[in-house]
Amino acid sequence: MGAQQLLTQQGNLYKQQKGLTLKERTTDFKQWVDQRREAGVWSYNRVLDSAVSESTHVITDSGASKPMMNLATQDNLGMIRRHELQDAATDAMHSHGIHTGCSASLAGTNSITSEIERKLVKVTGCDEAILFNTGWAACYGAIRGLVTQDDHLVLDVLSHNCLQEASQLSTSKRYTFMHNDMSHLEQRLSRIRNADQSNAVFIITEGLFSMHGDSPDPYRLVELAKKYNAILILDLSHDFGSEGEKGLGLLEYIPKDFYESLVVVGSFSKTFASVGGFVLGPEGVRDRLVCFSPTYMFSLAMTPMSSGIINKSMDLVFSDEGLKLRKKLKQNINFARTCLKAQGIDIIGHKGPVVPVMIGDQQIARIATKELFESGILVNLIEFPAVPLEHSMFRLQISAAFSFSFILDFAKKLGRALDEARSAITVVTKNEPQSDLLLTQ
Repeated sequence: MGAQQLLTQQGNLYKQQKGLTLKERTTDFKQWVDQRREAGVWSYNRVLDSAVSESTHVITDSGASKPMMNLATQDNLGMIRRHELQDAATDAMHSHGIHTGCSASLAGTNSITSEIERKLVKVTGCDEAILFNTGWAACYGAIRGLVTQDDHLVLDVLSHNCLQEASQLSTSKRYTFMHNDMSHLEQRLSRIRNADQSNAVFIITEGLFSMHGDSPDPYRLVELAKKYNAILILDLSHDFGSEGEKGLGLLEYIPKDFYESLVVVGSFSKTFASVGGFVLGPEGVRDRLVCFSPTYMFSLAMTPMSSGIINKSMDLVFSDEGLKLRKKLKQNINFARTCLKAQGIDIIGHKGPVVPVMIGDQQIARIATKELFESGILVNLIEFPAVPLEHSMFRLQISAAFSFSFILDFAKKLGRALDEARSAITVVTKNEPQSDLLLTQ
């Protein structure tokens, strides 16, 4: 059996394992993973040995602490190391303790989370806000709390896992449209409305897609939602706070007269240096989610430390300081894309903080990851099952904290790593049996 055949088979195996015992269901995949660990091309579960920043330390397989340039952290505005946020975390723990101790639906909400909700309403113009303990929980919980089995869901085929999972469990009337293809979306909406005039139709998409770094047409989205009387659920996890003149991401292009049919979901983990998520919407949405969102009702509320950090981050992000950081982020993004293109590196998406480097071949991607790690660069390799087979990529995270020299250095090292990986694959393919490629796949 050829190497690519085995990789495909293995991909199917770890989604469809069979057997009565855990050992039967995990042994084959563990052996496959161990081979890659031994070859140095297993890139998951990296353990950090210092505070997260653009420069960090990672524990190697030998147990040593290795300094690394960090392109793997979601810190769009470079907020993680700010002393104001460290102080805010300490103050929140002193005033509200270290634990909420209860579901937010019951007695887990505190005055800090309520203040954050008021600030979200003020900066966005939405009627209501509600906080969740993670962004995933917010996105998932909004759909599960608002959508019933009689409703229709139409979502972008590349929508995030939390949106996909919630959609599958909310209704059987679930449809996808081709990525950012508004014509295909209209076809879906037209057929649904021709057949059903009485039940709700939800359109689900993202402000900035985390794997492809692109965005939908906001004006066309609103036009179609109005035309077919649909509700739009817009995930701003990756652009809220860091994109747009006001820091509102794609929401800046949504007219206020559409807000009655708009639900905004998002995360605080990309720009606000903390863990947590939010849902914004018109009057009535909050009360429904308090009672019917499973990730709100049946999960502990956000910790005081997290809420303290977010509360202070809101003040910074939506201020003149935030505007300055967004301008610096945009400069860094433009410079990074220019440097990467100069190295002949294939990048996609628009000019957002997520810069996807397309590679394709898993062998090349994993060897390049190994080369980068050895040269002191930490990147996120995205491969199957997060993306289809032969669509592997590096998802680079650009931060306002980066210097131009930092960006130029990693771009050059990334170019060399990819060249070395392609050369290594060429040599192996030419001189070795096909099955020997297994260690690098």
